[in-house]
Amino acid sequence: MFQDPCSGKTLIKEEVKKKYENYSVGDLTIEVLDEHMIKYKGSEKSMIQIFGSPIGDKAFKIVDDETLLAFGWCYSIDGVIPDKYPDEVLVSKKIKKIRWFYGSSKNYKNKWVDMCKFAYNLSSDLNPACEKPLDESLSKD
Repeated sequence: MFQDPCSGKTLIKEEVKKKYENYSVGDLTIEVLDEHMIKYKGSEKSMIQIFGSPIGDKAFKIVDDETLLAFGWCYSIDGVIPDKYPDEVLVSKKIKKIRWFYGSSKNYKNKWVDMCKFAYNLSSDLNPACEKPLDESLSKD
């Protein structure tokens, strides 16, 4: 499942089929995005951009003198965020849901205090993905 980075709405829902067993989560991700002809930047190791989401310096928000928010794509498996890259996690029949979501990480006083929190839970003025319409184009570059 892939979620809209601003609203959290489900954009792609794909059943984890038996044919995907023993794929890595990264391989499965690439296959699903390619099947749906969704634009992305990344690889089976990590997703940098999906649906035209902000990247580079546009994926940061300075909240105040002590607080910085950094944004990017995160994934969870059955509600748990693994501490491994997607190419290091194998899909099995035990997995019910793989969710890709636009996440925020918070740096407060030069210390990372939050990682991969749902960015759509932030006010739209703090979430850079809400600044421009989502690119839902189904044609790849």
